[in-house]
Amino acid sequence: MKRLKRFLLLAGIILLTATSPVFADVAILPAFLIVGGALILAIALIIIAIVLLVKSIRRRKAREKENE
Repeated sequence: MKRLKRFLLLAGIILLTATSPVFADVAILPAFLIVGGALILAIALIIIAIVLLVKSIRRRKAREKENE
């Protein structure tokens, strides 16, 4: 669960950073490339978080069946 929270927090930070106008103005590369790349990275982190959540739920169910 800690890893899940870390991935979601990191994805949120990346989204906030990429969409802030200050970051886009300071950047050397065009803003649309930075925002696009950051959005892709954030989406990937969210997908990883969902996969981790599903795995933890499956493990918990397997443990419960094992204990019965």
